[in-house]
Amino acid sequence: MDKAGNWFKQAEEDLLWAKASLKERIWRGACFAAQQSAEKALKAFLISKEVRVAKIHDLVTLNQRCFNLEPRFSEIEEACNILSPYYLSSRYPDVAQFEEYSENQTKNAADQAIKIVDFVKSVLIVND
Repeated sequence: MDKAGNWFKQAEEDLLWAKASLKERIWRGACFAAQQSAEKALKAFLISKEVRVAKIHDLVTLNQRCFNLEPRFSEIEEACNILSPYYLSSRYPDVAQFEEYSENQTKNAADQAIKIVDFVKSVLIVND
């Protein structure tokens, strides 16, 4: 498997992690895994285009870099906006000190990750 394929495989595994956390009602974990899944999918696309990927976690910035190569990435802009904050807020109590995660919020995070991963998969297949 090539480097982009490895990144995408990890994105799919992180999506499974998000779904398992959701099932077990681990809201913060599910939100973080959803964000990670989306991040790795976007990075897989960039790597497939031989773009050097910076060590960033901002999905909005990553999606903009993807959009610069493939305008259809505008389709997942809103999903990236929703998921991007979970990188920090779900991991560090001092960032979102009193933030409560609800089941609906967590389901939405997982749905957004699914949307991003499925979209990237379709673009990778078309462009390969």
